[in-house]
Amino acid sequence: MDKKEDFELFKKEFSRYQKEFGLEGYKVLFLHKPLKDENAHIYIDPQNMTSKVCFTTLKSKDPQDWNIKRLAKHEAIHLLLGRLSDYGLRRFVPQELLLEAEEEVVRKLLNLIKEKR
Repeated sequence: MDKKEDFELFKKEFSRYQKEFGLEGYKVLFLHKPLKDENAHIYIDPQNMTSKVCFTTLKSKDPQDWNIKRLAKHEAIHLLLGRLSDYGLRRFVPQELLLEAEEEVVRKLLNLIKEKR
């Protein structure tokens, strides 16, 4: 695969997880640019429900680090936890906001995690 095909696969997989995780309310901008120390990164603005998802143009030398589907899933999980992380980083957050954000993640994970028989 070439870099453009890798980027298209990354976007497709991220979008699939975004939908699967129930995060369609976020507007996502995909960027394809050189990243120094990572293969992908996400910047999230939970208040405005926007995010920038960056995918590197520099292919990793380690093939184990270059699992595009796993990279997309990893960044989508960050989007899932974005609001909770944002609240946790604030100096003063009412307890009910943190509990509400936690409950949101729990409800989404409840639908994603398969029950064992």
